[in-house]
Amino acid sequence: FDLAHFTLDNVFYKGHRVRIAWRREKIDDEELGLSVYVDGALRASGPVLSKIEIEL
Repeated sequence: FDLAHFTLDNVFYKGHRVRIAWRREKIDDEELGLSVYVDGALRASGPVLSKIEIEL
């Protein structure tokens, strides 16, 4: 992919609110790279757009 940025917000999954954000460049307050939040808490992150697995 050649995505500069995206955000999936307020995705309800298994009783949790999930947010997934990707920022290749700084365009807002979001951290650079890939970030996964569950119920408002950062649960995983990485510098590249890739697969991330977390337990819910």
